[in-house]
Amino acid sequence: MGIAVVAAAVLVGRSMATPESATTDVSRSGATAAPGASGASASPTGTPSRLPSAPTADADLDGDHRCARPRFHDGVSWTPCTSVDATELTFVVRLTNSGPDPVRVRTKLGYIRATVPHPCPGQWGTGAELTVKPGTSVMSPPGTCVVDKQPASAFQAVAWVGPPLRAAWDYREMSPTVHVQPDGRTTVWAGE
Repeated sequence: MGIAVVAAAVLVGRSMATPESATTDVSRSGATAAPGASGASASPTGTPSRLPSAPTADADLDGDHRCARPRFHDGVSWTPCTSVDATELTFVVRLTNSGPDPVRVRTKLGYIRATVPHPCPGQWGTGAELTVKPGTSVMSPPGTCVVDKQPASAFQAVAWVGPPLRAAWDYREMSPTVHVQPDGRTTVWAGE
């Protein structure tokens, strides 16, 4: 009985941890963000495959960006984000492990344009596996999912995170919507 209570308390504590309690500057902590010990990831079938690029330890976005509310998987908070500059939109997924143990996850990243979903190119668009070390934040490389601004269009990042080696995706979250105005340059975030 006592063991069950302790186990429940640990699980509840891990699922309620906030992303602010994690170290966001991985370079300061000396941690690295590599997809597994061997540098390889596994596909949903378990076959090892290389990520096109490793997640970046820089888990902060610069400039005009918005992220979704955080979701949680096994002690890792995660959120999709959209960033806008003068000519492009960048879509990323940020993962923060505020727990005491490394957590292996599978994540997929895409975007929605005018209600139509599009996968990001490469393995980040089909399902990348990586290990998020304790007390670190990692982010999909910002250059892996970029599209040009298109006039009179609305965009959102969309991400899925779940357990490795599983065929189905459990959860999906979308960033706030950004509207590119008819001039093709001006952007307005939904709700602002």
